[in-house]
Amino acid sequence: MDEDNWENLDEEEAEEEEVIEEASEPETTTPKEPTSNDYMAGAILANGIIWLWLQSLQMFSGFTSRISPGILADFTAVTIVIAGFISSQQVAKRSERNQLIVALRSALYSWAGSLFMMLTSPNASITFALILFVCLLAGGVLGSYMLIQMRINERKRKLQASS
Repeated sequence: MDEDNWENLDEEEAEEEEVIEEASEPETTTPKEPTSNDYMAGAILANGIIWLWLQSLQMFSGFTSRISPGILADFTAVTIVIAGFISSQQVAKRSERNQLIVALRSALYSWAGSLFMMLTSPNASITFALILFVCLLAGGVLGSYMLIQMRINERKRKLQASS
């Protein structure tokens, strides 16, 4: 009976070695691309930031009523651009190439989420939807640009360190 156990152990060790060898073989590396879950997470992040800003404007309406509407509109536009920037940069970090396309796709997902939220709002307007679209796209372009610059600088630093 001990011999049977030894034979089984030898077979198991051989199988484990095969698994280890298979795992250590180099795989063909395909560039990582964000999944639809990543895009949806970015859209939720952007819309969360936008929603918090709009809710804070309503919550502090006593304070914001003393501020010029033009200044509040400018702050709102900057907040939307920042929301697009943060969310698109986070999604584009998951990609190894085509950061601009990934960031713009993330901005479109964010805009679609904003439109969905606007459908439930009684104050929905086409003008605000277009402002959201432009600001989210601007944030997406800015996010991808900053990410590309960061990656270029990192490669330059590695190249200088190696030489």
